Amino acid sequence: MDPMLMSAFSGALGGLMTKAFDGPLNSVQDVWFATVGYKTALLRQKAEERNKLQIEAYAKDIASEVAKIPENSIKEPDYSILGPAFEASTYYVNNETVRGMFAKLVASSVDKRKENVTRSAFVEFIKQMSIIDAGLLKKLAPMNSAPIANLQTLFPGDGNTPFKSEIVSMDFENNLVIRKSLPSAIINLDRMGLIKVDYSSWKSSFNYDENFKQTPEYMELDANIKQEHVKCSKTLDDIKTFHVNVKPGAIPALEKIIKTKASIGKGQMFLTNLGEDFISVCL
Repeated sequence: MDPMLMSAFSGALGGLMTKAFDGPLNSVQDVWFATVGYKTALLRQKAEERNKLQIEAYAKDIASEVAKIPENSIKEPDYSILGPAFEASTYYVNNETVRGMFAKLVASSVDKRKENVTRSAFVEFIKQMSIIDAGLLKKLAPMNSAPIANLQTLFPGDGNTPFKSEIVSMDFENNLVIRKSLPSAIINLDRMGLIKVDYSSWKSSFNYDENFKQTPEYMELDANIKQEHVKCSKTLDDIKTFHVNVKPGAIPALEKIIKTKASIGKGQMFLTNLGEDFISVCL
């Protein structure tokens, strides 16, 4: 057995390598060496030493997750999950969050309790997921659904112009740096089928106007609109004061802009069944 992973397993299992664990863990070891362990030998010495620490940490992560499985739930690994997971994870060992998700996925491949919810597609989901994506899923998990909004400029009698979409309330996330990445994270998770974004329904118990008007995104839109109001009002005043000749329709157009206002489109995002399965296995 690969000494690096063997050492991690021994530590996590308290040195108790029972027969129930022996066969499955040997299988895990074999795939580990074929996809992960041998690669350190191909790296230059400096990079190898740096990478070795991360791979050792990954081995400990896996061993720790396997140690949580009851002995009577241990089974031979599902190679359609184990192989791709090890192969893909070699490129992410330096990312602690992603590495942790792969460790949980690897452990699920030898867990009888997870065999009906663990899917090989989870390997691709993890590869396509950022730290922000994973954090959003974790935050959404206990509440199952959360209100979102799309912000628009409303032109009376002339429709809306989109400004920003997939905006969350401040109660969901108040970190301004993270907020900037959340719309993309929501779109990405929706694309993967882990969550669903729906603007045809909303949470009736949630006051969208009161809550979303407190968001920096709404305040930015409102400030932009007010700035346009000031500019257009000044232009109209100049036209009337100095009798400036303008193109036909210019004055009605300016008057329409002065009447615009910020609009909040109600919606919600919620976990899909696939998303719930992914969370139960990988997060």
